[in-house]
Amino acid sequence: MDLLLDLGNSALKWGWLDDTFHPGGKIAWPTLPEHVLDAIDATRPDASDTPIETIWLANVGPRPPLYALITALKSRYQAPVEQVWSEPECCGVRNGYQDFSQLGVDRWLALIGARKLRRTPNLLVVDAGTALTVDLLIKNDHQGGLITPGVELMQRCLTQNTANLARALANSPETPAEMGLGRTTRDAIVAGTHYMTAACLQTLYADLRATLPDGKLELILSGGQAQVLKPLLAIDRLVIADQLVLHGLAAVARQAKKQQMENADAS
Repeated sequence: MDLLLDLGNSALKWGWLDDTFHPGGKIAWPTLPEHVLDAIDATRPDASDTPIETIWLANVGPRPPLYALITALKSRYQAPVEQVWSEPECCGVRNGYQDFSQLGVDRWLALIGARKLRRTPNLLVVDAGTALTVDLLIKNDHQGGLITPGVELMQRCLTQNTANLARALANSPETPAEMGLGRTTRDAIVAGTHYMTAACLQTLYADLRATLPDGKLELILSGGQAQVLKPLLAIDRLVIADQLVLHGLAAVARQAKKQQMENADAS
């Protein structure tokens, strides 16, 4: 069994891979390595001491905590750690950046994961997390993308520069059950930032769809804000997909193991 780790800017997610992919869990990141490992162990799908063969890891967060975590992983599981990076091509998906290494590995793996999960030729892959990232995938070719501040970053920008708004949001930070015009300062901030994000996606989706010969484009939405944003989007071809990065990691791990077996047979 393999362990899959997705280290983001504010959260660490994990999953398991044997013959199939098994969702794991999520924990705030950075945090103490032993807390991470204890949380991981509590979600093992086999509930046994089956050895972990390989640990597959993708990181876009801070590096010093990563190094401490890798040391702890090797010590506890006695397994190699394979850090995944963006490539020109992998699992049939071709990187569209001029310099392939500049595409964040989270976006790269999300593209691979989206292609494995969805057979629709034209995909707009959206991660609504700390940042909002959008990438267009036409068949197996990445066409590029965009990055904007996510909902939380926009809210943080407002609160860091306006003292009254900071107090209003701190007193009640929850997302309202129904989005609309706010009748409190907090609700106005939350609704405004969500509607700005939705408007960006709605406009981009319409512009890109208009460039496609068949006019067919599916938006695949993931990330912590996905469920809140979905009802604000007037897009028929929209699906929510959890853990795209981990699904991409699983695909990379499967391909690497297949290649290893083929090399062993050839020798």
